[in-house]
Amino acid sequence: MRRLFSVYLTLIVLIFSASCESIPGGLEKKQSKKQLFDRFAERLPAKLKPYKVDIVQGNYVTNSMVSNLSKGQSRDQVRAILGTPLISDPFRKNRWDYIFLINRGSGKRVIHRFIVMFENDRVVAWEGSPIDEQSGDLEITTRRY
Repeated sequence: MRRLFSVYLTLIVLIFSASCESIPGGLEKKQSKKQLFDRFAERLPAKLKPYKVDIVQGNYVTNSMVSNLSKGQSRDQVRAILGTPLISDPFRKNRWDYIFLINRGSGKRVIHRFIVMFENDRVVAWEGSPIDEQSGDLEITTRRY
């Protein structure tokens, strides 16, 4: 039993010491642990790759919400339609920024920005890229086995 344990321990040590040499450039190049992990994960079959979750953040502003906006509306009316802005800059009190982003697990980043401008607490203009509900941009995929 003791001999079997020492054989297994020796094999494990040999495998791990050999695996460091199989990385091109070895560990001499100052690579971060994340870079090493990413290179390792790239070589795995799809079913064994670590799952990276999609991260959704910000204000969800759609085309149908924007169609309810009109010039001359008050801040409260805009807040009722679009919600509280993600960024309300104290240095630009006449501007509300609505930002929505999806960081996909694949590394792709989708950003939608929508800006509402006020003058005397009334809407004078808006611009940006609201979300098209029909595009499928917001589909959060799940991993299938």
